[in-house]
Amino acid sequence: MTRPVPQPILVPREGASDDFVALIEISVPEGGAARADQVLCICETSKTTFEVVAPGPGHVHWLHAVGDRIAVGAPCALLADQPLSADELADHQAQGRAQGAQPAQAASGKDGASVSGRISKSALELARQHGVDLAELAHLPLLKKQDVQDYIDRRDAAPAGAPSSTAASAPAGLAGLTAAASAGRAADTAGGGQRLVIYGGGGHAKMCIDILKRQVGWRIEGIVDGTLEPGTQVLGVPVLGGEELLHTLPAQGVRYAVLGVGAATQHPIRTTLFRKLKAHGFELPNLIHPAAVIEPSAQLGEGNQVMAQAYIGSDARIGSNCIINALSVVSHDSQLADNVHLAPAAVLAGGVRIGSDTLIGMNTSIYMKVKIGERVTVANQSSVIADVKDGGFVRP
Repeated sequence: MTRPVPQPILVPREGASDDFVALIEISVPEGGAARADQVLCICETSKTTFEVVAPGPGHVHWLHAVGDRIAVGAPCALLADQPLSADELADHQAQGRAQGAQPAQAASGKDGASVSGRISKSALELARQHGVDLAELAHLPLLKKQDVQDYIDRRDAAPAGAPSSTAASAPAGLAGLTAAASAGRAADTAGGGQRLVIYGGGGHAKMCIDILKRQVGWRIEGIVDGTLEPGTQVLGVPVLGGEELLHTLPAQGVRYAVLGVGAATQHPIRTTLFRKLKAHGFELPNLIHPAAVIEPSAQLGEGNQVMAQAYIGSDARIGSNCIINALSVVSHDSQLADNVHLAPAAVLAGGVRIGSDTLIGMNTSIYMKVKIGERVTVANQSSVIADVKDGGFVRP
């Protein structure tokens, strides 16, 4: 029996002057199920942003990545009754990119240094109008108009002589810090940059802090952890208090959060915590250790954490809220759903698919094109050569 042809999701025209739009946010992960009228993605023209919604239920397969510029009227995704195979998807993606893609814009800072990542057209225009040095925003994987406007607002609010990216004042919600803790804040928490909090203060949070210290452009305001005494220092970062602070911090200009809870033995908890942070209005950036290697054709969602010497191969797809731990390997064409944890030295061969809330243990190897379901635990030093159903437990 012939399978139904997937329905193309076309980019609508939202302005008379724009023939291309920027894909700035994907709301449904690759292969994920969508309901009718659910928001699939957000696109940006030179003047506005708009949502693209599903015309009906089905599985969403993306033809473009975040940051791509897509022709108006061209397909940005496909809606299929059943998930497409890797080969089917590759064929559709090649056709879709040939039909409607435009190279992403690159930009440089005032000193001529290349800005890493991609920038939307409206963000570039706003930056040029206000003399923004884009090198100061190079840590963002996709630079949107709102990011540039936030930078301008912080710069204009700063007192004369202060660093341009430093906020004008500390938020009122952080006043609970003791004087001793405030005075002892590490240099990387007192400088300029995008303001950020870390949820959780244990061992995994320490790994996140060390990655942040290696990256330019972040200002760590502190740690939110109700199990630790306010004012306690974790690698020089102060504990601010418990989760009662979460509902006030975004309104005070702290837009970003990092989930510093590993929860290796209760992995689905990370999904609950991730959703909690999103519900409070936080954006969760990808943390990527400078010693990790990610091929340019790979795609990542948000809130992922890629540790030292990890490798993500060509055309791999990583959802959101995943941990790709030290020395782990995600080979070409593999796909990870949301909240997948690859423990240190886990190795996935090409074309592997892993469902959400799944933990792959240390020194585990997974054979090519194996499919592992949701909520699966694979014990350390396992060798997986066959598919694993949802909720399974694999022993070596």
